[in-house]
Amino acid sequence: MSIGVSLSFAGALVLVSGSFARAQYQPEVLNPDGASESFITAAGGGVQVGFAAGSATGGNSHGFIWNGTPQSAIDVNPQGIYEPTGVPFSGSFLYGAGGGQQVGLVIAGVQNVATVWSGTAASAAFLATPLMLNSVAYGTDGVSQVGSARVNDPSNGVVTHAYAWQGTPESAVDIHPDFALESFANRVRGNVAVGTTATFDEFYNAVVWTSVFPPVAVSLHPSTFLESVATDLNDSIVVGYGYPDGLPNHALVWSLAGGDPTDVHPAGYFSSFIYATNADSQVGIASTPRDADGNNHEHAFAWTPSGTVDLHEALVAQFPQFTDSNATGIDAAGNVYGHALDTNGIQFAVAWTIGGNACNPDVNQDGVADQGDVDYLINVIAGGENPTGIDADFNQDGVADQGDIDALINVVAGGSCP
Repeated sequence: MSIGVSLSFAGALVLVSGSFARAQYQPEVLNPDGASESFITAAGGGVQVGFAAGSATGGNSHGFIWNGTPQSAIDVNPQGIYEPTGVPFSGSFLYGAGGGQQVGLVIAGVQNVATVWSGTAASAAFLATPLMLNSVAYGTDGVSQVGSARVNDPSNGVVTHAYAWQGTPESAVDIHPDFALESFANRVRGNVAVGTTATFDEFYNAVVWTSVFPPVAVSLHPSTFLESVATDLNDSIVVGYGYPDGLPNHALVWSLAGGDPTDVHPAGYFSSFIYATNADSQVGIASTPRDADGNNHEHAFAWTPSGTVDLHEALVAQFPQFTDSNATGIDAAGNVYGHALDTNGIQFAVAWTIGGNACNPDVNQDGVADQGDVDYLINVIAGGENPTGIDADFNQDGVADQGDIDALINVVAGGSCP
């Protein structure tokens, strides 16, 4: 298979310049204190969710909830043992949020257990039934949860089936469509859910459950594509991506009213994926054409009513150490969340906030924001040479002084632009 499992669009999309993107989106690193690596996987219900690992977690991946800042990050890995097996919890991952709930999985020995939280580690409620070998919840709207579980199928052996819950193991409903070998439910909104099926010839096809309770599944797969995945939905559209015959993956948008999807792949990029949507904008990635070394680079990307925006441009203008980025969530206000890969191969949770000021901390223009930039600004403010021609009034308060140095130090450390 060439595609992994982890949605008609009105109006023309116009590529927006990088300068516009930098003026509209202010990036910030949201890595929690004590974490050496972190990921945001989704946003919803006023929070962001994902996972992080480092000294604060004993080196294991723990589920985290953010509220827009690194200081707000909460470790929600449950303590104690998983009572059905008596095995201690060793880690957790969060993949979805909505309506005051967060969902994902906890690890208990060799078993993954679908779990729903309500903002704290103590609130963790486990959704697995005794028949589930492994399970995970990917989406919630605050009432229902959806995901998948590995189960024994009398006809096909151990396979993955999409499941839906309403807060307890007893509420579990197998929503697997009869026309597929395997299935995965990614997001739910009211009584509608979206996800993916694996066909008997081992291709992924996007699917919508027009009813979850009781389950009614309808294929969204376009006939001209080899594979497709539905990742999220709002009241009128389904978003995701697909693999056209002979081409890389393309971002797709379906209408819940029916019909073929609209291919919204941005011109000039190698491939594209949509992972999340709010009421009017979508986010995901668009990868660049291969560079001189033969590598594609993933860029966090947004499809908005005003056009498309390469969010990676705003990110590297302030944090040039990042080579790749991924947008995985968007809130109701249009703020975007995800993660970015640095030159050391480490991933960090990041946010792109709408309407923030823009700045470039690489004032000495050596390709990295570090102590050298602080020293450069100090020298310029003290009357030294300024070969890069930067504006020494970094905080834009009308005077070049200690306040500008303090502001630059804050930005280099991962804070917001002044």
